[in-house]
Amino acid sequence: MNKMLFLMLLLFPVALLLNAQQRLTLSGFILDNERNPIPYANVLVEGTTIGAASNINGKFEIKSLSAGKYVLVITAVGFATEKRTIDLSKDTELIIVLKEKNVEINPVVVTGTYTNKNLLDSPVRTEVIQESNIKNSAFTRLDQPLYEQPGLTIIDEPWGKGIQMQGLAPDYSLVLIDGEPLIGRNAGTLNLSRFSVSNLKQIEIVKGPSSSLYGSEALAGVINLITEAPKFPYELKLQSYYKTNNTIDVLSNLSIIKE
Repeated sequence: MNKMLFLMLLLFPVALLLNAQQRLTLSGFILDNERNPIPYANVLVEGTTIGAASNINGKFEIKSLSAGKYVLVITAVGFATEKRTIDLSKDTELIIVLKEKNVEINPVVVTGTYTNKNLLDSPVRTEVIQESNIKNSAFTRLDQPLYEQPGLTIIDEPWGKGIQMQGLAPDYSLVLIDGEPLIGRNAGTLNLSRFSVSNLKQIEIVKGPSSSLYGSEALAGVINLITEAPKFPYELKLQSYYKTNNTIDVLSNLSIIKE
């Protein structure tokens, strides 16, 4: 009995030492394509609850792993999920590069209710012309993207291009820019070709009476032009186009941030 106890006491430190040697650390950095750190990315050992999150510098660390083969699942908001198989036999440091992933979300609209609403949650039917559609189609004037929308009719008046909605005259179609009415009507018609689309983020269209929100001018419907927020206190954009029939179109846009 004493010999057995002595042997157990003798082997116990050795077992502890071997166990300590088997506990390994896996660490590394999570980076994007431009080698910038990605904070708060999740690194999870597949099939377990073992994992870690990267810090502000993109570094993660998982301790007390046994030697063996593991599959890491790396996720981060805005990036594609990455899987990495490693055979861990010693403390290891990894460099993991994630690819950006485009996430499409429903646009936010404000025209129908005068408050921010997800397009799918808006109680008022709102049609949206997004910025990508405007840019990719090379539109320059406001009448051009509206011409392609079903239910809208662009009419040529002696004083410019007006718009008809719901079969009503242009007098009853209200055009806003960031929620404020555009002025400059001639005989009830607002000449849409006066306005550039170069700085528009989206165009919101509400067909049908909106007089309770916008007054009698909105009896046919409302078109709201949402502009891009300027990145600098003062921005001046100049654009020129050469078209068929020797037509030259020059546009300018001045943006000022009011503090």
